[in-house]
Amino acid sequence: MSQSLFDVVQGRSFEPFQDGQRVDQRGHYALALDPRFPFAARLYSFSPASNFSVGRFNWHERLEINATVAGCGRLRMGDRIVSFSPGDIIVVDNLKMHGVLDDQGQVRKIVVITFMSDRVCQPGSYPCDSIYLRPFFSRAPRL
Repeated sequence: MSQSLFDVVQGRSFEPFQDGQRVDQRGHYALALDPRFPFAARLYSFSPASNFSVGRFNWHERLEINATVAGCGRLRMGDRIVSFSPGDIIVVDNLKMHGVLDDQGQVRKIVVITFMSDRVCQPGSYPCDSIYLRPFFSRAPRL
């Protein structure tokens, strides 16, 4: 039986995004991941009040995918601004300052998935494994 992301997260609590304590003066967002399996999936809510907190914009070495489950808004990635709504999946330009921005007054709920690329493709991997990372490194507006 197949479930959608909406079904999987229904009834789960989303924590307010308040990771300013993990963001240094340069905007680098440090997140300790288990080196044996460097992967994290977090359920975050972004309210208008959280938009102005420390750590609002950050960058990091980990790859990141945002999957919107509720609310509409905009995400800044460097000089680009991308609009999102429920069902949208955004491949984040992780090395550029990025973060949710908006003052529309609604709570946005986003599943944030972050991982290290070497778990997908590294020296010695099959050449076809690198195809999975193409969306992260193509930097094209849309694939």
